[in-house]
Amino acid sequence: MRPTKMKLLAAFAFLTFMGGFVFPSEFVSKILTTAADSSIICQSDLDQVYSYGQSRPKPDGEILKLFVWNVAKFKKLDALQDLFGLAHDSDVIFVQESAHSTDFQSEFQNILVTHTHQFYPSFCDKNNYAYGVQISSTLNSVAADRWPSPDTEPFSTIRKMSGYSLVEWNGKKIHLINTHALNFNAGGKFQRQIDDLFEKIKVLEGPIIWAGDFNTWIPLRRNYLFSKAAQSANF
Repeated sequence: MRPTKMKLLAAFAFLTFMGGFVFPSEFVSKILTTAADSSIICQSDLDQVYSYGQSRPKPDGEILKLFVWNVAKFKKLDALQDLFGLAHDSDVIFVQESAHSTDFQSEFQNILVTHTHQFYPSFCDKNNYAYGVQISSTLNSVAADRWPSPDTEPFSTIRKMSGYSLVEWNGKKIHLINTHALNFNAGGKFQRQIDDLFEKIKVLEGPIIWAGDFNTWIPLRRNYLFSKAAQSANF
């Protein structure tokens, strides 16, 4: 999935614009070669939202800049460099398959200095790196929660994650949702995850921005997601 960007406040986010500038890659190499690096999240309760950094809201305006990308656990050497280069001026950054460690946290704080970073862990690997979804935002967050999928991927105990954050913007409260949907299934598990999310969404009041990697490359899933959205009073 390629990085995408837009300027829009909407109930449903599917982004199609790409742009930005290039950051030097020295810090990327440092992160990927620090043997002692690990995530403090893996030493505690994965059921918690882990937050760091301090948001610095921009002057009130009529436009929010959003950025959405599945970074595939930053396996590609230039993925972190590209993320910072493309998303540096975005108000809200939705990342799927994000990673957390001491070094990753340091770089996010050093580059995206105006953002609060909320990490919603899904699992830790054998090297104690945490993986999940992340919302980085210049907006003040007043509440956050993890919404794991009801089911797991096949032959796995890992649940796909949705991250929820309630933020303030221009005197209004906005609900942010970052979803990574189940992928390797015939459709039933995907539908249960989407149904579960809509049950949570239907009680929310006010503007909603729901973005992520929905794994809707199968028409059956895409049609199900669109039909649920069309039936919902929140959309």
